[in-house]
Amino acid sequence: MTEALELAGDFIGGNFRTVTSGSGGYMFINSSTDAAGNTVNRIVHVEYFDGHYYLAESEVSLVLRFAT
Repeated sequence: MTEALELAGDFIGGNFRTVTSGSGGYMFINSSTDAAGNTVNRIVHVEYFDGHYYLAESEVSLVLRFAT
């Protein structure tokens, strides 16, 4: 879990906002402007499932989605 969140932090950068998604996960969004003046959004969507119906009782699943 710690390693996954460190990877997400490395991707998203230091200046981001946090939004709770409809599924109960979190989205970390970093918006910046490139040299050409275009807006660049880096988004990490984190979902954490513990004891979800399709997991065994002792399993935990972490889903990270990276997007630019």
